[in-house]
Amino acid sequence: MNEQQYNTEKKEQTEISVDKMTSIQGTYKANEKIQLFIMWQIYNKRYTVGTKLFYGEIERKVNGVNKQAYAKARLFLEGANLLVDEVIIADKVPNHLIERFGLRSDQTKSQN
Repeated sequence: MNEQQYNTEKKEQTEISVDKMTSIQGTYKANEKIQLFIMWQIYNKRYTVGTKLFYGEIERKVNGVNKQAYAKARLFLEGANLLVDEVIIADKVPNHLIERFGLRSDQTKSQN
């Protein structure tokens, strides 16, 4: 196995699919995938108040991420009062966002 195959295989193991995060089917833009991922992490108690976000971690976990999409997602989450300066400030996702985005509970509770 060469290095490229190893990196591809490793990335596939760490990426989280949108289908796992939401029950709503559709095509999502990169910033929407990031929003979903962060809200899903809060909803499943993986991100708690005070958790610092890092672009590199998001890039590894969400497919198709770029810095512009990351900035847009941060603006949305700041407007939703979930995030300030890349730090989580909410202990739960508001019910209207859970319903709007169809967030799913993670049954496995693995450390993804």
